[in-house]
Amino acid sequence: MLTKPPINFGDKWRRLSNLPTIEHHLFYQYLLISPSYYQASLIRKSSKDAASNKELPKDMNQVLKVYDLVGDIFLTPFEVWWESLGCNLFYGGTQVNNLSLSLDLTNTKQALLAQVKKRLEEAYARRDKSCAPKLSLLNNKVRAFSLFEKLRLIGEKAASLESQNEKLENWKLAIISNLESKWRKGLTLNSKRTSKNHVAREYLGMLVSKNVSEALTIAENAGRGLFPSKEPVVSKLRFDFDLLAEILRNYEIKEIQFLEECAFEDKPLKFRAYWEIMNKKVRTRRKAQKKLDELVAKEIVKRAKEDSEAY
Repeated sequence: MLTKPPINFGDKWRRLSNLPTIEHHLFYQYLLISPSYYQASLIRKSSKDAASNKELPKDMNQVLKVYDLVGDIFLTPFEVWWESLGCNLFYGGTQVNNLSLSLDLTNTKQALLAQVKKRLEEAYARRDKSCAPKLSLLNNKVRAFSLFEKLRLIGEKAASLESQNEKLENWKLAIISNLESKWRKGLTLNSKRTSKNHVAREYLGMLVSKNVSEALTIAENAGRGLFPSKEPVVSKLRFDFDLLAEILRNYEIKEIQFLEECAFEDKPLKFRAYWEIMNKKVRTRRKAQKKLDELVAKEIVKRAKEDSEAY
């Protein structure tokens, strides 16, 4: 949620500046939708709504370890969490062993002692936070754009159920969420089933189901501190879309309140507006694909014409 993204001088500069990446924000968002992570929050709060041991995955202790590190994020805006905790979890810090002080001897002894005490407390606080990173992102072929698309699909599905639109078919969710697929071409929300489009509707429906399933796997891996990962997770927990709608709505309210407070106090936002950046990438990608499709169509017509003239 930045006014302007900072200039990127590379990964080393980013680490030194404690700046998050889009992947850090996506990790946070996937934790919000992880069934296991939500159960961990209920367990730590000793909630009566927590699932029974029989329903919980066998590796629930690993999820609890991650929860104890990351904390209760459900009502905490990403920027607040990153500054207070996230940057230290992912980047750690440099161990502080020495402290240099510059004292103004014209001040009273009492004032100087108070100044020294304050500086020592600040130094020890920084030293306590200075440690090796406790979490790290995986380096693999899972791309941020794909992660973003799946998240948006989950959000749209939860929102459709919240609005009591339970009959909204999966292929329509693909249209609403702008899911990238060649099968979307020519389809609108008002498209009636015909002999020409029924195959496209079916393929889009299967694509949505596949993406929802993958989003669950990614979210459950995130709850175990592995992100991004599509490795299978043994768990009976599934998405509760009614609950997700409530979680995402409450989180959005907190983010809006945070933005309003920042605006009221004229407090600058330090980090990127990730959702806006990814949405912009989606629009750019759609335009590029449309242009490519037009060029391909023109080339086909051109070659067909050349072939007919040759005969």
